[in-house]
Amino acid sequence: MTAYRCCRADYRPGEVIMGGERSRMDQVNDARGGRVRRPLRDSMSVQAKFLLVTGLILLFNCLMMALIIYHHEKSQLELAAHAKSELVMAAVEASRSYVREELRPAMYRHLGPDYFVPEAMSTSYVGRAVVERLAPAMEEFNYRRVAINARNLRYEANQLELRMIDFFGENPQLTEWRGLVEGDHREKWFMRFRPVRFERECLDCHGSPDAAPAVMVESYGADRGFGRYPGELAGLIAVGVPVEAALAKAREKAVSIFLVVFAGMAMVFMALNFFFHRMVVINLRGLLEIFQDHGDQSPPDPQGCAAELAEVSRALPYKDELAELTVAACTMAGHLHRTREQLRRYARELESRVEDRTRALRLTEARLQQKELEEKIRQAEKMVAMGQLVAGLAHEINNPLGIILCYLDLVKRQAPTDPQALRDLEVIEKQARSCKRIVSDLLDFARGGKGNKEQVSLNRVIEEVAGMVAPQFGKQGVEVRLELAPELPQLWLDVNKIKQVILNLLMNSRQAMPEGGGRIEIGSSWSAEAGVVRVRVWDNGRGIAPENLGKIFDPFFSTKGTGEGTGLGLSVSYGIIKEHGGEIEVSSQPGEWTCFVLDLPVAAHDPEREEER
Repeated sequence: MTAYRCCRADYRPGEVIMGGERSRMDQVNDARGGRVRRPLRDSMSVQAKFLLVTGLILLFNCLMMALIIYHHEKSQLELAAHAKSELVMAAVEASRSYVREELRPAMYRHLGPDYFVPEAMSTSYVGRAVVERLAPAMEEFNYRRVAINARNLRYEANQLELRMIDFFGENPQLTEWRGLVEGDHREKWFMRFRPVRFERECLDCHGSPDAAPAVMVESYGADRGFGRYPGELAGLIAVGVPVEAALAKAREKAVSIFLVVFAGMAMVFMALNFFFHRMVVINLRGLLEIFQDHGDQSPPDPQGCAAELAEVSRALPYKDELAELTVAACTMAGHLHRTREQLRRYARELESRVEDRTRALRLTEARLQQKELEEKIRQAEKMVAMGQLVAGLAHEINNPLGIILCYLDLVKRQAPTDPQALRDLEVIEKQARSCKRIVSDLLDFARGGKGNKEQVSLNRVIEEVAGMVAPQFGKQGVEVRLELAPELPQLWLDVNKIKQVILNLLMNSRQAMPEGGGRIEIGSSWSAEAGVVRVRVWDNGRGIAPENLGKIFDPFFSTKGTGEGTGLGLSVSYGIIKEHGGEIEVSSQPGEWTCFVLDLPVAAHDPEREEER
């Protein structure tokens, strides 16, 4: 396997050699001036991961092999111990069966039913005697036939045997238990346990002491070993074979095999490390450096490098996947370099366009702000001029109206007898007073004034005005909804004037409703950052035509019919909001809705009093 590098001009031929010999790739590279390969530096990232995983797999295999061998030896040991215990149990059971079925009946026939010889007629005694004589002929083992409340205290059940008796009592379907247990000195034993249940023929010796053979009572007394009943679980047979030494040998064998296999795996591991490093890591490192970012420095002709590598790969006598991968990498590096240059060029063009658009947007925004400011100044100048004109006209008209009303009162006091004349005088008075009211509105619009401001809750003012008009609006099918933000800061307001503004807006909304009624929504909110409380009055009436939005606050401008309004309501409202340092705006969708927005500043003190100070 040959190591490949690309796109570096400082290559020195023959620096990477496999197995101490220069490969054919080296010779071809030397012939081409050394433009393909370069010295390689070690990289441990991929190699470390590969070796870590490989080492863990090999170590896991060693451990699993040792564990399998140990468990196999252990199972074989248990089988051998089981066979030995089976031999002991079979011998004892055969002797007990002979005594029970042959010897005891024969002695009863010859000696009589009252004669009993334990050495020849007791199955337990004979079984233990057989085991004692069998032990020298076999390797070490332990046989015990024990019981609860045994006649001979030597055969009383110990703690382990008592637990096994309880176990068989809880599981009556089981006839045997076998397995490894620890002895008194923590040594391992293979143990087999079988439960002993009393049968009816056993009650001759273990039932009532009065019915038992006299020699049994004389030898053991009448307190222990009696009182049994058929089917009672009162003891068990235990056969134990020591296996500690054999298990130690199995562990030693498993450890030895583990060490031998581990040594072999270690040699395989080192071989894998060497060949993986030489065949994979060095070449992958070369491929990695092909794609390394060299800043603005472009690689020396990646296409030419790829063509040379392709020709070299075809010259090799074997199929080299890494050579083909290097060719593809060089080709890709060239594409990436060209793509990166295009992206940089596009980025510069995009930045230039963004800067141009940003400048244009800022210029447009400045023009719009200037236009808005000019519009506000124009509106303010128009309102001032209109106010001066209205003030002069109001004074000129107010005096003649006063004289007309005075003389009209005098004429009415003369009590003319003609009813038609009285009705005509009432019409004249009504129209004169209407003119008087119009003149009063004109004066209020012209004078403005500071008024009496106090710190109040704007929500309370809105609720009072809405509560005043809601019943009448409800009769006309108009619903008034309040959506007031809680805990609004208190404002310095002329309460009567602010009520007049809100009332004007509500009356305009009602008059814009269709015949079937509609809905008016009044909302409040505030912004701590801007220091402004906002009131929003929205209705779903006829809306305002776009050409009228710019004139809606002009004095005497009205879209209502003759006699329905003076056109001063919104103009007066505009002036009142300006007096409070606020703003009033309107937006509308003809035929769908109209929305007025009032912005009132939040101040800790009355601004007008601060100016007076």
